[in-house]
Amino acid sequence: MLFYQNNPLIAIAIAIVVIVFVFRRPKLSLSILLLALILSVIFNLVIDLSSSGVSKKEKLIKGDRATDVAE
Repeated sequence: MLFYQNNPLIAIAIAIVVIVFVFRRPKLSLSILLLALILSVIFNLVIDLSSSGVSKKEKLIKGDRATDVAE
């Protein structure tokens, strides 16, 4: 389940704080939002690339063992 489904009061409080912050200081809040978006994209790319690298490494290791056993 998602965080806001398990904790609706906390999610509503966070949403209110974010809305007030956006109306009070829109330039700063949009800058923070842009920074968070860029960091999340970088984080997802790193995680995706590392997980695909690990799976390829495991395939290579298993493939090498299979050829060693066959010989």
